[in-house]
Amino acid sequence: MRISMDDAEKLWDEPLAELGRLADAAKRDRHGDVVTYIKTYYLNVTNVCKYACKYCGFRRNVDDSDAYTLSIDQVAAKLTHSPEQLTEVWMSSGLNPALKFEFYEDLLRTIRQVVPQATIKGFTAVEIDFFATHFALPVEEVIERLIAAGLGRIPAGGAEIFDLAIRKKIDIKTRPERYLQIHRLFHERGLPTSVTMLFGHVEQRTHRLKHLQTIRDFQDQGGGFQAIIPLAYQDQNNPLAKRGIRGPSPVEILKTLAISRIFLDNVPHVQSFWVDSGEETTQISLHFGVDDINGTLIEENIAHESGAGTATYQSSAALQDWIRGAGFVPQERDASFQYLSHDA
Repeated sequence: MRISMDDAEKLWDEPLAELGRLADAAKRDRHGDVVTYIKTYYLNVTNVCKYACKYCGFRRNVDDSDAYTLSIDQVAAKLTHSPEQLTEVWMSSGLNPALKFEFYEDLLRTIRQVVPQATIKGFTAVEIDFFATHFALPVEEVIERLIAAGLGRIPAGGAEIFDLAIRKKIDIKTRPERYLQIHRLFHERGLPTSVTMLFGHVEQRTHRLKHLQTIRDFQDQGGGFQAIIPLAYQDQNNPLAKRGIRGPSPVEILKTLAISRIFLDNVPHVQSFWVDSGEETTQISLHFGVDDINGTLIEENIAHESGAGTATYQSSAALQDWIRGAGFVPQERDASFQYLSHDA
């Protein structure tokens, strides 16, 4: 039975164990004892960015001493020497005005040649919006050209919190309706996506619920979100951190994941981004509605530059151990959440 916003508000006051029980039941109804993961390389091609989001410690100005943009040859070398047989290549980067659109097309073609078995999941809705604006192209043309070059999915990033008053306090990026429009354009092309929620900064719990309500309404209208990824704000090396804004506690992370699972009855998967949450909280979250722990995330830099203290890579064998250690059955998946091989 679908719960209302009022019911969801009351869930925050439930004892933690009871909230976990409710979310775990909702998850098991869908996925049983299975928890999935994927072998993925997380490429951050450039840290040069025209925006300066207040929660981000990754972006740099073009003249900063540690600003970088990987060449296509450097990207090819990284993927060639990957420690895993990749199922997915995930790209999320800064918005670098110096790069030409053809660079991104050539990058996709090269990745497709180097790792033909992998799905390329690249360019958030924010990046797609930037391409359309910066290169004066219709967003539909941007999408078609990227797909033609090899793009198979787009990442979920950029949703943050949809509330406009909160967005004005943390970033100046793509507006919520534009974010959703771009995702819908991919859905119309038969390419499902996921959606994020950045929490634990200057927003309140009610803003998270309104964010979830927007997602649920979008899904009711024929949306194609396969998963939500609640992202815990990282409180180091960014403007919000310098103001003393601290990130969410493990309990707050678990409550947010659990309520996401209970409330979003029309989104199949809830993912834990272990880079943000850490190994222990991620394992516990599997009892709080989470059915996917994302993946190996080889070389993730964005969260780490903002203070994440986790490793920049976990092997697929380690992720299997995490899942088994929490009492669940590990299952490798592809970028479409289809099972690949049985790991149990």
